[in-house]
Amino acid sequence: MSERIKKLLEQKKAEEPSLERRAFQLTELRIENREEGKMPKIIGHAAVFNKLSEVLSWGYREKIEPGAFKKTIAEADIRSLFNHDPNYVLGRNKSGTLKLSEDDTGLLTETDPPDTTWARDLVTTITRKDVDQMSFAFLPIIQKWDETNPEEPVRSLIEVKLFDISPVTFPAYPDTDVGVRSILEKAKIDFTLLSRAVGKNTYGMPLSPEEIAIVRSTIEVLQGIPGPAQADHPEEPAEKVSRFRLQNLKRWLELVEKSL
Repeated sequence: MSERIKKLLEQKKAEEPSLERRAFQLTELRIENREEGKMPKIIGHAAVFNKLSEVLSWGYREKIEPGAFKKTIAEADIRSLFNHDPNYVLGRNKSGTLKLSEDDTGLLTETDPPDTTWARDLVTTITRKDVDQMSFAFLPIIQKWDETNPEEPVRSLIEVKLFDISPVTFPAYPDTDVGVRSILEKAKIDFTLLSRAVGKNTYGMPLSPEEIAIVRSTIEVLQGIPGPAQADHPEEPAEKVSRFRLQNLKRWLELVEKSL
């Protein structure tokens, strides 16, 4: 393992455990309509098993092992929130309005949202695919490291303590779908460095001058890329999605820049 990563991990171990968040792009986050007069259910996977992440904040990759949520589902008091905001509670497992289970894909969630104006608005945005990502907040309980590649170790989450699951407008890390990464790398953006910079900012760690520079240069690049509604020629659906996510990424990086 590189000295840089080793020092960061040793620093993290020396601290009190802090809440971590991971977001997944979902293809099946959906609304399930019910009989008239009842709010539709929000269904989707908040986590995916055995899927190797892109490079995260400190230069490592991560995957979630099947069974990682089994104990916490049985024991913990878990909420479904919007954007991880405790003021917007969609459901709770202890009250029966949030159902959690593991299947072959990952952590399956089924939320019975309240009949409120903001929850109805959220259902509409999910139906329109304006919100199509889900995140979960957790503490790692059991983990293991694979350092076969010392410059890019892999952390496997064996058991976690789950606090909440949440449909999110912006993920905790830059969107890492192939289309977004390809566009940024064509613009000569070091995606690994960018991911590390945003990850360190998420943990409240100071950024190096190089990391600050990559955040600002990426914002400049993204300012020159039109959003999906501004395109002046027909596009493939996948490209439209990538452009939409690029605009989301720009807004997220602008928030990072304001915090520097």
